[in-house]
Amino acid sequence: MLNSQQSVFLGQSGWFHQAFQVPLTDLFQPHLLIVGQTGAGKSTTLQQISRQLVDLRAGQIVFDPTGEFSKAANQQIQYDVGDNVYFDLSQLSAHALLQALDLVWPDEMIEALSQAQTALRINRHLYHLDQILDLTQLNPDDFYANKSKLYPSQWAYSLNLLAGQSRANLAATGQENRSSQNEQFYVNQLADRLANPILKLLAPNQDPKKTKYDLLYLLKLAVAKANFGAKVSINLSRLKDLGSLQATIMSTAWQELLAFQVSSHTKYPVYLLIDEGHRFVGEQVDDKASGLAQLLREGRKEKLFVAFASQSPLDLPTALVSQFNSVMSHRLANQAEIQNLPGFFANSHLTKVIGNLKMGQTYLRCGQNKGRIVQINFGD
Repeated sequence: MLNSQQSVFLGQSGWFHQAFQVPLTDLFQPHLLIVGQTGAGKSTTLQQISRQLVDLRAGQIVFDPTGEFSKAANQQIQYDVGDNVYFDLSQLSAHALLQALDLVWPDEMIEALSQAQTALRINRHLYHLDQILDLTQLNPDDFYANKSKLYPSQWAYSLNLLAGQSRANLAATGQENRSSQNEQFYVNQLADRLANPILKLLAPNQDPKKTKYDLLYLLKLAVAKANFGAKVSINLSRLKDLGSLQATIMSTAWQELLAFQVSSHTKYPVYLLIDEGHRFVGEQVDDKASGLAQLLREGRKEKLFVAFASQSPLDLPTALVSQFNSVMSHRLANQAEIQNLPGFFANSHLTKVIGNLKMGQTYLRCGQNKGRIVQINFGD
């Protein structure tokens, strides 16, 4: 079990290059922001922290968009989204699904899409039919009565049927006749996006000879085993071509992770290491509904502590940057970036210090403690 008084060895500091370590509770109080230019050493720092958490038997989950952590010698479990890990898009709301697919629809069409999702869920979970539901055989009262019978866990449906169900719904309600051209345009948009072969990477397993794991299940399992020092690294490198979808996926994953921890009767600290975090910052990240925003604002109370590595503090809105009380700044050349670091008062001297840091060096400041330069250890 983790001892909260234990310290993290980061590397060397001072004129005599003495070994430097910092109390774990100081480094994460409650969250740690790691920034710096490409190649300045952010990932090296995150990997050193991860190694130390393993030594301390602290539960951790690594969100790895480059695959670097999956190569680590101390890796206990390796999971790869798009290979042996899936994320079922059918769990997303109509609004979130459209946002993930980079589609902008009018409100009435979003509502129509939501109804199509409900129809497919009714047919699968109540009628046990994995096919399009014929609404002409179901009056509105029966439809809503069936909707009320669905449990929250009964969200899954066949995503490949969604466009067809949307067309069937429009035809059944007469909307297709009123403005057929516009509505068919939107449905065709949806069908085209859902036909993207890249989305097959995220689909649940269709091959009985291959085991695939639900991403949300893996995250909950890691939290449940945190007291045993479990480390789960999620390789997200296959998501790089998904655009805004990767931000939506991670937002949902972090929301579910937080909700699971909230509902847990016994909570153990879990450290969430997010590398290349700017890849997962959506346009609505400052919204209270964003999974990242919820993690940063509420995670501390639930013993979820975040280390967020990104190229610049400007990648995050000011309201979220203020949630970090510890900062490790690698080389930054832009004074505006340094001024945006939480708790930093940029002056010419500090700007020069941070701008001249060598690869692997970081300027560390924990809370109100005086900042110092640390040469990060490169590991074994």
